[in-house]
Amino acid sequence: MNRRSTRLLILAAAIAGVVACDNAKQAEQAQENQVEHAQEAQKDQAQLTQEQREEQAKLTQKQVEDQRDLAKDETKEHNEIAKNADKDIKDIREDQADLAKDRNDLAKKQGEQRAELNKEQAEDRADLTKDQIEQRQKDNKKLAAAAGDAQGERGDLVNKSREKLNDLDQRASAVQTKAAGATPEEKTQVATALTGWTAKRAAAERDIEALNSVTAANLNRAKSAVDKELSSLDKVLDKAESHL
Repeated sequence: MNRRSTRLLILAAAIAGVVACDNAKQAEQAQENQVEHAQEAQKDQAQLTQEQREEQAKLTQKQVEDQRDLAKDETKEHNEIAKNADKDIKDIREDQADLAKDRNDLAKKQGEQRAELNKEQAEDRADLTKDQIEQRQKDNKKLAAAAGDAQGERGDLVNKSREKLNDLDQRASAVQTKAAGATPEEKTQVATALTGWTAKRAAAERDIEALNSVTAANLNRAKSAVDKELSSLDKVLDKAESHL
């Protein structure tokens, strides 16, 4: 190896040594910078954490105060509600008491009215019953009087009808007696005129006796029938007497 090459090798070695020294210094400086940055970061982190704790403490304190105020407001509101509720309950109970009193007063009044109405109705029924009894007694008296009058009238009718029938019997007897001394022609004419006399006379007598039992509603009709029968007998005798 020549001198120049040796000199170059030495120079290269020297340069390498300088570079290595610079690299070491740079590495050391970098390490120091890292440590410094780390310390600053820890300091900043510590400062930030302290501020956060203080801020959190302030926030927590405010929340506690807000919670306390909210609880206080809720308690106050609850007390107001309870107070109002007590007043409302008191008012409701008073209203219920008034309503119960009104119901009792109404029930009492209705009971009094019902009792008064029952009394009036009982008095009306008593008066009506009394009036009905008196009216029934009057009606019974009128009916009795009418029955008595009707019975008396019935008896008079029967008696008068019997008297008329007796008079007709006497006339018939006189006609027969007179016809006994008459001519044969007159006898025949009288006998013809007296045809059916006996049956008609029996029917009239039967209807006269029935006047005693016929109803008041049919009395006038029965009287008319008897009068017709007696009138028919009278005409028979008139015809027979005309032949003598």
